Amino acid sequence: MSEVHANDHDQAHIRMDTHATHVLLIEPNPVDAYLIRTALDQVPGARFCSQQVATVAEGCAFLHDHVADLVLFSLDPADAEAVSAFHAVHARNEDVPILVLIGGDDESFALTVVQAGAQDCLRKQALHQDLLQRAIRYAIERKRVENRLRTYKHKLRSLTAELSRAEERERRRISQDLHDSLGTLLAVSKMKVAELQATVTDVATVTKLGVLRGYLEEAIACVRSLIAEISPPLLYELGLEEAIRWLADRMLEQHHLAITVTVHGEPCSLPDEISAFLYRAVRELVMNIIKHAQATTAHITIAYREQQTRIVVEDDGVGFIATPAAGLSYGLFSIGERIFGLGGHMRIDESPLGGTRVTVAVPIDLQTNQPDDVVQGAETPLWTP
Repeated sequence: MSEVHANDHDQAHIRMDTHATHVLLIEPNPVDAYLIRTALDQVPGARFCSQQVATVAEGCAFLHDHVADLVLFSLDPADAEAVSAFHAVHARNEDVPILVLIGGDDESFALTVVQAGAQDCLRKQALHQDLLQRAIRYAIERKRVENRLRTYKHKLRSLTAELSRAEERERRRISQDLHDSLGTLLAVSKMKVAELQATVTDVATVTKLGVLRGYLEEAIACVRSLIAEISPPLLYELGLEEAIRWLADRMLEQHHLAITVTVHGEPCSLPDEISAFLYRAVRELVMNIIKHAQATTAHITIAYREQQTRIVVEDDGVGFIATPAAGLSYGLFSIGERIFGLGGHMRIDESPLGGTRVTVAVPIDLQTNQPDDVVQGAETPLWTP
């Protein structure tokens, strides 16, 4: 049974006292619990309403039912389940800062729990009033900043998603206007020139009309190409896979770059803004290959997963590794920013083909907070603005 240092009246006081700092102490050792609570009581100029429980389960239950400003969590580095216990409490309410208390001096364990989300890791033997007050104040303030940043990140994702939708709507509108106005006008002009050419007998005039008709055909081809660049109809008619295959054929025809396309998983229906973004990201990456990689072949892999779509673009060129010193091109920077805004990831590393491999992954559902990480290992740089 846990040793609870608050009766029903005390619990009501904990909930109602808005001027005190509400502390949950998870400490199985009654002696250590008493010493920690005494240290809290002796902090000058501060008021703490504390409640102590002995087990992780009781701590999680308390966080589920009550409000706490801070958790003081006593852990034993020698316990194989210590880190798992921390994760359980942290997952119960990620908005609440946690200070871990340990006996002894285990820097490796301290680093592990801090990386897992603890605000700090303090040695019980070195605990005194000033240190405790400062650690609590800093932990609460850091967590407030983290929570604000998380809120801003969610807003950024929401705004990025809306920007993608607005951009795609505008692209489709411009594309449709070009088709309906300029495209139609040029097609009708070509027909009229053909009709006129059929009625003229003068050889010189027929020749000139033939040249004019050729110009009109070139203009029609340019408009079609422009429409495809702005908003490829294939993307909405047949889906992302076929649009990327069409792009690969186009790159071979225009730039003599042979691109193979492989698909893994069952193709799913993606939101228009996701499909459009992925298509444009692939196009930007392919154009980077053409401009900089000196490659002869490239490969595009599309992988559909339950919660995310991942695309890998790699080549056999001279290679490029993004480092903080080297920086990224504007195109790669823009892709990374947009991916981050959509809640996704981008990775740049060496390709088995000998050149560069770029992996982009975005959640299928834009409401998903974090897609499954596409990275295994620490040597490959991630896009982390």
